Amino acid sequence: MGFIPRFVKGIRFLCIGRVARWMIYTVFLPLMAVDDSRAVDVEGLLRWHEGIGEVRDQSALRQAFEVFLSSAPVSKAEADKRSSLLHDCLRQLGPGVASPQDLGKAYQILQQLAADPLDQNRCRDLLRIVERSSAGLSGQKDPADSKAALLRKREIISWNARVDQKQQQFRNEGVGPKAVKASPSPNATPSKEDLQLAQIDKELARIGLGGEVSELQVRLDLQELALRFLEQGDYNESSLAVRFYRALFDDWNPSLRLGQEAMLEIAPEGGKPNLGDLEFLATQGQKTVCDLLFGCTTLLDGNATIEASKRLMAAFARGGRTMELSSYPETSRERILQFQQLQHHLEQLMSEKDYDGALTALTEMQSQASDFDGTAYRACIQAATSLSNLHLATARKAGQAENMTEMLKEIKLAEQSWPKNPDLPVLVKEFAGCQQMKREGVDEFDRLYAAHRIQEIERQQFRLELALGDLPERRAQLKRALDEASEIHDGMERVRQLADPGNRVGAWELAKNLSLRYPDQEILAVLQKELLSGIEPLAQELEKAFGLEQTSPAVALGIYLNLQHRYPQSSLAKEGVTRVSLSLLNEGSSGSWLSQALKYH
Repeated sequence: MGFIPRFVKGIRFLCIGRVARWMIYTVFLPLMAVDDSRAVDVEGLLRWHEGIGEVRDQSALRQAFEVFLSSAPVSKAEADKRSSLLHDCLRQLGPGVASPQDLGKAYQILQQLAADPLDQNRCRDLLRIVERSSAGLSGQKDPADSKAALLRKREIISWNARVDQKQQQFRNEGVGPKAVKASPSPNATPSKEDLQLAQIDKELARIGLGGEVSELQVRLDLQELALRFLEQGDYNESSLAVRFYRALFDDWNPSLRLGQEAMLEIAPEGGKPNLGDLEFLATQGQKTVCDLLFGCTTLLDGNATIEASKRLMAAFARGGRTMELSSYPETSRERILQFQQLQHHLEQLMSEKDYDGALTALTEMQSQASDFDGTAYRACIQAATSLSNLHLATARKAGQAENMTEMLKEIKLAEQSWPKNPDLPVLVKEFAGCQQMKREGVDEFDRLYAAHRIQEIERQQFRLELALGDLPERRAQLKRALDEASEIHDGMERVRQLADPGNRVGAWELAKNLSLRYPDQEILAVLQKELLSGIEPLAQELEKAFGLEQTSPAVALGIYLNLQHRYPQSSLAKEGVTRVSLSLLNEGSSGSWLSQALKYH
């Protein structure tokens, strides 16, 4: 292995004292390993296949992107400092095989990167592998002493075995002239000495192969780490792992020894990717992210907010953890986020058929994005309002002809097309004295109220108020129904306000509480289901803990504590901790419940 002599030349740059290494691994690095609160979870957004990164789940990408837009960016100065260190380390190693001196200098820069609070266990993992390489491959763990001791032990056991065998032979010969030397049975159980000698031989063989096995292992570790960095979008770190590999093993472009699935991520089926392919993909990935960010900034300067949003989301999917994206300006993020929130609000208004509000939102969106085309929305609004007015005109004609059945039918159709049509209450008042319309209104209200169809009662509010004008009990019921509908609308608006800046946990829990409060409102169940994507583990564990509160409160408390740690935004987990803790304390349970709870935390 030609690598070892070269490595030994540079080892004075790589080796650190045992105390220093202990301090780094047991004290300093664990403290630095705390997750950065500004970090956004981008794990699993991309799927690599034959050298191309593809988005796994567009819905998950949009959710993570919204969280990114609402999160505070990393300080530009901190990001630039880390980027400068990364580029310095890459330049020090170079694209070829670095000299021992350059390897040592790059290692010192790697230590600084590993100690950086923005590292998120990237260069720390690389540092650990480089450290393991320095310990395992530089000859520090020379097996000469242990090999000599084993050979000495083998000699002693063999000597003792021969002495015992000789003594046994003498005893057999002393029995008499007819004594026959016993030959060992082929099925005889091996002696203690035979077993010891076999174990020593096995250990000696392992030592003889130890250097090769260690080198193969660290080679594989570095290759796997470089691939993992690529999959995560840590492109500079992936290139660093590749270049450290070349410098450590004096091997510029070896074939990769990864599994078949990993190979398919990089090269077509049957292809044999090498180390250079990994660095090429990492370099291209980093360049793509920078190009997309430059395009996004240029488009925002031109007020093309929609196209800018597409570029930024594409950059986020490919390199959400890069320094360039992590430090992207907050003002630019806010512009895109505000437009997206307006778009969500417009969709909500359209679904509720609040066309006046939708027109106002359209005007605001067009002022914020020169590339926004609201033609389709306006056409939909125009069609719905025109149809509502047409039904109202038909209803008026039917009323004038005293065809009350036809008039009521047309009024309902007008309400369905545009519930907030301002001409609706006007028409209803024109025929307020019609007894048939009044009876129809009372019957309709009784049916809807018994079925608790609050949304339809709200939609037909104008007509029902006139029909119930002289019925105090039903007027009180109508008020309760309208108040409940208002509370549901306010609750749904708060849910959307939480969801827009990315607090999906808080939004889902509020929707869940609303569903529990109004269990027969399908609109709330649909909203809760929409918000569940991405936080299914939280929902399942909350359900499990709630079911255990009566039978195994200590276990339930442990689950709630765990959830509170994993999901700091969860109010249901916090309430569960408080509720179960008070229950256990009030019951005066023994101290054993605490250990059970901590077991699950």
